[in-house]
Amino acid sequence: MDSRAEFGYHLDVTGRIKTVGILGVLLVLVSLRFVNLESDPPLYFVGHGQDQLTDPYHLTFHARNQVLYDQWNPFGYHRWDVFKHSIVSAVAYGAFSLATPSRMVANVAALVLQLGGIALFLFGWRRLRGDREALIAAGLLLINSTLFFYGRLPFLENGLIFFCGLMFFVFVRYHDKLWGAALAGALVALAALAGKLFGALLMAPLLVTLFYQHRQLALKPVLCALGGFAGAGAVFILIVNGGQVTALMSYYTEQTVGMYGAPPGLSSVSNFFKMFATFGGESGLAEYTPALILLSLFSLILILVTTPEVFKFKSEFVPLVFAASWLIVGVLGLMPFLHRPMRYSLFLYLPMSALGAYALNLAWQTKVRFRIHLPWIALPLIWFTLLYTGTQVVISFAKFGDR
Repeated sequence: MDSRAEFGYHLDVTGRIKTVGILGVLLVLVSLRFVNLESDPPLYFVGHGQDQLTDPYHLTFHARNQVLYDQWNPFGYHRWDVFKHSIVSAVAYGAFSLATPSRMVANVAALVLQLGGIALFLFGWRRLRGDREALIAAGLLLINSTLFFYGRLPFLENGLIFFCGLMFFVFVRYHDKLWGAALAGALVALAALAGKLFGALLMAPLLVTLFYQHRQLALKPVLCALGGFAGAGAVFILIVNGGQVTALMSYYTEQTVGMYGAPPGLSSVSNFFKMFATFGGESGLAEYTPALILLSLFSLILILVTTPEVFKFKSEFVPLVFAASWLIVGVLGLMPFLHRPMRYSLFLYLPMSALGAYALNLAWQTKVRFRIHLPWIALPLIWFTLLYTGTQVVISFAKFGDR
């Protein structure tokens, strides 16, 4: 055998072994989420609220009633009908129809939604950013203890993550089509109405990316996106929700400003900065994933410092612009409110992990000509990665009930 051919063969075999090994690790990380689903959640995150013990199955009781009693609402109490029309309720109904209704089956529905959303997001990222960044992002997402914890419970936020992943995949795949912009806008509406209301924030990164792509010709795709959003929202409210606009608005008003008051972060400049500064602590981001925050910020700086041509349109930069806008708008949209539990920030882990993957991959590719000497980039990234991995392992193996 020719020596060059033999060398190529060994490289091919080595590459396949690495691929199998990486996929095996990811499969193990996914499988761990399904272990002992019938158990009570650990008390590790109780300091950030008791919603994990009170809220999840309240969101699936319509589906349970329909399967057990052939009635969605046997008591005629319609205040919580918004939950009946959520993607969590729909998937739970399918799961309950296939198996006996139980907490474990409801937890399976939650996992299907969160893992499905993560998978769609990663497929979208891989399409324009490549295998390596997608695999790094997958590792960062799957070892995240907060996503692991809340992903095993049927929260609306897991439905939001599913719609986030689906919308991102559709937009990345069809960002050059007008109907792709319209479909992405429609999915944003579903993310808000069938997922979680603040899913509407996704409209901002969608519009920013459309402006980045089309510049002076952005009017038509932007109108298509807004039209898709308005059309899907109207169809959902009038058909799926039975036209109960007053009841729907009453519920959303109560949940946003009625129960907790007007957003303090919008009352004054000083309160804005106060709420911004305290968001990381109250949302759990600073306590449980500080390294991921630092890695994301470092990535945003790297995009500007090492890739100045990012301001010139290239298809491979579409996911970066979208993820950076998603993270910035997500934080600014959530931080003014008084009520901002940990689970509200779950949908931010997707862009944070993807941006972190971009930075790590950039440091890996030494052929890139950095303006800053490589060690000044590589060493902080290595430290952030080790810190992030270490904190997630410590949290995951902490004794239940300890903090």
